[in-house]
Amino acid sequence: LSGLDMYRDYFNEKLPLLYYYFSFFMRFLTPDIEGVRIISYSVLSMTFAFIYYLLYPSKNHLSLKIFIPLLSLFFLASSKSYNAATEPSLALIYLLVVLLIYEEKFSQLSLRNFFVGVLMGTALGFRQHSFIPALMLFFIPWHNISRMYYVLGFLAGVFTWIFYFVSHGLIDDLLWSTLFYAIDNPNIKSYIQPVGYFKSSFIIVFILFVFTTYTLKDTWRKWLPLFALSCSLSFFVRRSEEHTSELQSH
Repeated sequence: LSGLDMYRDYFNEKLPLLYYYFSFFMRFLTPDIEGVRIISYSVLSMTFAFIYYLLYPSKNHLSLKIFIPLLSLFFLASSKSYNAATEPSLALIYLLVVLLIYEEKFSQLSLRNFFVGVLMGTALGFRQHSFIPALMLFFIPWHNISRMYYVLGFLAGVFTWIFYFVSHGLIDDLLWSTLFYAIDNPNIKSYIQPVGYFKSSFIIVFILFVFTTYTLKDTWRKWLPLFALSCSLSFFVRRSEEHTSELQSH
């Protein structure tokens, strides 16, 4: 950043983790959009590999192993989300959360809950809306032990990335840039728009939602599609690019 402080020296409404970990890998690639694309596509490939890994044990559900990956590919093509920088990284975090929750061999349940909390606290450093699936996980009945382990892990995950901004006196700048910037902004209605509804991408997501809900037999696991939709909120309501300059100038 050439000695500049995030949020204090320039405006950006996104949370910081994406910038820090992308900049680390771009040191070994190219410091421009090509480097961003290489990292994004690599993480996206890992995400699809993870999906296949999670679906592999479903030997009795061949349609699940074929139908969901194909629909996911169509979703990527129709929504152009393969160009996104943040979402593939968040998807990997959320899939790891699903793996930890569903893995029956996990004997240390308190440790499992703690690590799930850490991952969700880390996800909050990428997107503001990540707080909603984190809150949903608190209420979803997957906890076999006290929810306090999950809360402690979440706070530890948040503190890990926010400590730098607190220690450098940047916390007020961070909060006003990422959370409160809309308070006195006259252009906010045109800046944040519902863009994902009534398009082929939403129809695909809806089919996945219904199909997965029908396939899952355990009652509490039927919360999983709802959790997935809450993780995808940034697709359905996102900023309108043509009004970015207006917001920044304001």
